[in-house]
Amino acid sequence: MSFDWSAFIQTAKGETRERLQALNDGLLRLEEERDNAALIDEVFRHAHSIKGSAQMVGLDMIGRVAHSLENLLGAVRSGSLAIAPPLVDISFEALDAIQQLLEDTPDGSARERAEALIQRLELAVSGTFDTPEAAMPTPVPRAAATASSRPEAPEAPPREEDRRPPAEPEAAAAAPEAAAATTTADAGPAPEAAAATTTADAGPAPEAASLPAMDIMRVPAERVDRLLALVGELSLIEQRQRAITEALGELQTSLRSPLDAESAEPNGGQRAAGAGAQAAALAQRAHRLNTAYGWLVRELRDAAMDLRLLPVSTLFDRFPRHIRDLGRAAGKDVHFVVQGDETRLDKRVLDELYDPLLHLLRNAVDHATESVAERRQAGKPDAGTITLSAASRGRTVVIEVRDDGRGVDVRKVRRVACDRAFLTPTEAEALSQEQALQLLFRPGFSTAEVVTAVSGRGVGLDVVHANVSKLKGMVRIETAEGKGTTFALEIPLTLATTRVLLLECGGRTFAVPAALVRGALDVGPDDVQSVRGQPAVTWEGRTVPLFPLESALWGEAPVAARRRATVLLQNAGRVVGLMGDRLLDEEEVVLKPLGGLLRSARLASAGAIYADGRVALLLDVQAVVVIAERQKIRYQASGRPSPARRHTILLADDTITTRELERAILEAAGHEVVAVPDGEEAWGILARRRFDLVVADVEMPRMDGITLTRLITSDARTARTPVIIITSLSSDADRRRGLEAGAAAYIVKSAFNQENLLDLVERLIA
Repeated sequence: MSFDWSAFIQTAKGETRERLQALNDGLLRLEEERDNAALIDEVFRHAHSIKGSAQMVGLDMIGRVAHSLENLLGAVRSGSLAIAPPLVDISFEALDAIQQLLEDTPDGSARERAEALIQRLELAVSGTFDTPEAAMPTPVPRAAATASSRPEAPEAPPREEDRRPPAEPEAAAAAPEAAAATTTADAGPAPEAAAATTTADAGPAPEAASLPAMDIMRVPAERVDRLLALVGELSLIEQRQRAITEALGELQTSLRSPLDAESAEPNGGQRAAGAGAQAAALAQRAHRLNTAYGWLVRELRDAAMDLRLLPVSTLFDRFPRHIRDLGRAAGKDVHFVVQGDETRLDKRVLDELYDPLLHLLRNAVDHATESVAERRQAGKPDAGTITLSAASRGRTVVIEVRDDGRGVDVRKVRRVACDRAFLTPTEAEALSQEQALQLLFRPGFSTAEVVTAVSGRGVGLDVVHANVSKLKGMVRIETAEGKGTTFALEIPLTLATTRVLLLECGGRTFAVPAALVRGALDVGPDDVQSVRGQPAVTWEGRTVPLFPLESALWGEAPVAARRRATVLLQNAGRVVGLMGDRLLDEEEVVLKPLGGLLRSARLASAGAIYADGRVALLLDVQAVVVIAERQKIRYQASGRPSPARRHTILLADDTITTRELERAILEAAGHEVVAVPDGEEAWGILARRRFDLVVADVEMPRMDGITLTRLITSDARTARTPVIIITSLSSDADRRRGLEAGAAAYIVKSAFNQENLLDLVERLIA
């Protein structure tokens, strides 16, 4: 039976159009904010997601252009290329080419121009920006980047052969990543961009192919009937309410002047008593009416929400073919299992879950599942099993991605964290397995040895965490080496309402999603400890960092030492404490989008309207923590920040480019840097002057970095001075030599990250 890919192709095209607009906006911002690392991460992820979606539904040429653009942005992300006009120009050309491919004409001219552009993008990765006019695609006006042109010819009914997408002619010559989205001959033709268009002899493309897909939901008739029945009940209540209103009007007339009535009529007192009895009866009727009205409002709300609930199969059905093709391309035998696909979720939630689930499943194939030979050696079945499941848990749904593969190598996670200056070796060894796994959610973090078209760039789990956080949900990781890994996404059933915890700070009320709350504490000054300059508290045997809410919201120092209400929240795989003035209540609230004045607010994701009609801002917990961490406020018993001090750093590296780059980074952060070209000169300076920190290369003339480190750590005068080794030597043996010599951290240059280095320097000096 032929499978109809048209709906999925149109969905992918709609998602691609949205990401193209986001990329346009992001590239324009990057020209003004060239050092904005978060923005670079964002545009990189959009390119990565366009590639993944295109490969999934067989839009191979779009996938290839997006992959080449991803390579270019990856070079910017790693620091090997700088943002410059030629780079931005060719990136815009790539976006225009993808837009043209979305509206591809039957003659395939857009594909020919895209082929030439792909070659130029690959040259650009090495810093060569070749812009011959003949190779440049015809630009699409950016103002119309998301607009669709209406064809002049009327829509023609599709022929039978048009319903089945033909194989793309250049598929055999496509890049390896394109093969991941292409089936073999015995499995039938792969879905292509042409599946959404007519063939060359059928005339112009139909209008449906060029207009964005409509946002349509199919709802069972009985659910609509239930909603209509409830509306009928509402009409009856409205009639009863009108009758009570009329009766109250009559009663008001009779009670308007009771004293006049008593003086004018002998039985006026009796009429007044009768009016009192009538008022009591009306009050009782009104009470019953209010009870019925409250019940009906709740039923109407549930019925309206029920209309938006769709089975997760509408999302899950998009993945089996993709997993199969990825497994075949990787030479792996993969068995894909779907469970609980009848579980229902809000349509908006399902739409937002596509990206995170796509990343988890691609990683499960590429990272987790072993080759057939490896599985046989481990005594496992030839086929690796990847399970995608969903289950209801009250007002939440838990979606799990499980594999029976090699599991996460937690030791390797710790080692990569040290190589990339996230942690020192001492800090890494002190982490529990759960805490080490939390590092996987950091942007750019990857344990892959080789970058492939599927993974290895450090993009994936940060996308998962960001999207799930946006849905007011949380992610958990469980792994056993050699047995497999489970990612569990706990998602609210709907985004229309949610349970929140109300926290007061500075006289204002803020809401945090109850799904993220792990507990609450009343924290006093004596309960707080300082861990590497970060206030923390011990909870259930673990150290929980504390973040004063006022520091993130208003940039203020923590309030004077006193007892603080603290909410313990799950954030990026770790538990953090958000400190406020007092906890108010837990409520079910209606969420409303932020208006134009607050749309740019970074720390709030929605407005929460609670029972008495007041409004509280729903906090974006991750954004609050990030901002609070950046405040760099040193917590003391008095609650005041410690004064800043200019630190002195000795830098030893024989490569002038590397030395000057590191000097510039450290000096820009406010440190005083003395730079020398070899270890012997560095040791001579240390004999005359005290430094707060030493940064050294390994391979240097006269005295190498390992010898210098041993001298520093064994001499009583310098033994307390931390040493960071930054080197291109990345083998385990080299790493052991550096750490055994006494280095506090060992950073591999290929994984060098400016922000991580500065954070590490701050922690070591503190």
